[in-house]
Amino acid sequence: MRAVALGQPGDPSSDVRIAVAVAEPPSPPAHPLGTVDGSTVALSWTNTFEGGAPTGITLVVTGALDAVIPLGLTETFQASGVPDGTYTLEVVATNAAGNSIRSSPVTLAVPGACSAPPEAPGRLILQRIGSTVMAGWDPPASGAAVTGYRVDVTGTHAVSFTTTERALSVSAAPGTYAVSVTATNACGDGPSTSPQTIVVP
Repeated sequence: MRAVALGQPGDPSSDVRIAVAVAEPPSPPAHPLGTVDGSTVALSWTNTFEGGAPTGITLVVTGALDAVIPLGLTETFQASGVPDGTYTLEVVATNAAGNSIRSSPVTLAVPGACSAPPEAPGRLILQRIGSTVMAGWDPPASGAAVTGYRVDVTGTHAVSFTTTERALSVSAAPGTYAVSVTATNACGDGPSTSPQTIVVP
C-alpha cells in the first residue's frame, strides 16, 4: 500500500499477509504488557492479522493458579482481588479454524506496588473525509499494560476525553485541530504522542 500526496505516491508499506476464503487460525497476539497494582492485575496486547482474522482471545494463566479464561475479542484484561502468588500470563487468538500459538509470556508477582504508567502510544494517524475526522493509533510496544487512552484536542475547539478503543471517528466543526493521545493505567498517565494537526474546511 502507498500513500498519495499532491499526486505523488510515497514509499510502499510493509507487506501484510491476508487470508481470503481460507480457513486459517489467527496469528498470535503481540507485545503483551503487564502491570500489578496491589492485588489488581492488568494485561494488554496487540491483536495481529497475519493469519485468519481473530474472533476471540483466550487468556492462559499458570503459576499460583492455573486457568484458561475466554475473553471475547479484546486487547485488554484486568482482574482485582487476585490471590498472592506469581503468575505467568499468555494470550491466544482464536477463530473457527483453530487457535494461534501462545503470545510471549508475562510473569507478574502479586501483591505488588504500582509499577509504572504506560509508555507513549505509537503511530498516531489522522484522516479526514468531509467534516468527519478519523484517528487511529498503535498501543505501546513495551513497558506497562494499558487500560485506556486519553485523547486531547486543542485548536479551534478544545476537548479531552477517555476511551478504551484505539480508533475513533467524529464529526468536527470547521477549524484547525491538534490531536495527541496518552495511554493510561492505574499507575497514571504516560507520555503523550506528538500532536498531529488536521484542518477541517
